[in-house]
Amino acid sequence: MRLTPSEQARLAKSGRVNPKAYEAFLKGRHLTLKLQKRDILKGREYFQLAIAEDPTYASAYAGLADTYITEGFYWGTRPADLLPQAERWATHAFKIDPDLVGPHIIVALVRGIYGRDWPQAKREFERAAELAPNNEWFHYTYASYYLLPAGRLDEALREVQLAAETAPLSANITTMAGWVRFFRWEYGLAIAQFRKTLELDPEFLYARMGLAASLAQQGNLREAAAVTAPSETVAWLRTLEGKGAEARRMLDELVERSKREYIGGYELAHIHVALGEKQPALEQLERAYRDCQPQLANLKVDPRLDDLRSEPRFVALVRQINLE
Repeated sequence: MRLTPSEQARLAKSGRVNPKAYEAFLKGRHLTLKLQKRDILKGREYFQLAIAEDPTYASAYAGLADTYITEGFYWGTRPADLLPQAERWATHAFKIDPDLVGPHIIVALVRGIYGRDWPQAKREFERAAELAPNNEWFHYTYASYYLLPAGRLDEALREVQLAAETAPLSANITTMAGWVRFFRWEYGLAIAQFRKTLELDPEFLYARMGLAASLAQQGNLREAAAVTAPSETVAWLRTLEGKGAEARRMLDELVERSKREYIGGYELAHIHVALGEKQPALEQLERAYRDCQPQLANLKVDPRLDDLRSEPRFVALVRQINLE
């Protein structure tokens, strides 16, 4: 094997690893990837502990930034309020080690799905690919948060499959493989993938959401209703079952809850669409845009929003997010 000069320079780097900092980092990473808010917050504490043990540990700063990115995806906090911290700690990791792949991935996410600056996101992903072409998290994030929003579904599927080959026991990665299938309208394959994930982790909420949604899109509403899922997904299912009054009651409860905790407009828009309420759905999507809700990056490919695609406000929103 012949190494390029830059590869030789990276491999020549060496440094002592503080065992306590490394152990705290691993715990933080494990908890963050569980994608539950309580675990993300606990993971943040472990990254802070790693930094306290070793203030020069770049990976710990990248992990800390990732907790803010991840919290923005999953429940209870307005994503726009988390971005400054995510960017702050990723930038700090860069200053310590500009060749660390993690900060490039995080900045790509901040610039792309949150900031809608897709050219800058692409540059960060390209740099991550140069630094770690076989890194499963590069393939996973590039597929999920660049190729998928752009509607490049064939490429997204190849990338997420590469990630799954490298990390076949990762619930995050195998779940995303299911969602790519979902957005390709391949509901049978999506169902099989989500079930495979739930064999690894029966409590993985994002996989349960995907399984329920895929069964419903396939027309298997009874089995979809038997899947334990968040209230937003259940309310959407009730509309498909013809239980509009129950869905309306659940929607009203979610709106009332949103006065005490953050509930994303993207999920509420699905319920309004299923109820045939296009204008309230568009209002929720526009709120999701103002809040920098990352799920909005799926606007072009989400079949649950198909009834809105000819609406001028929807077309304008796609333009605002720069998805064209």
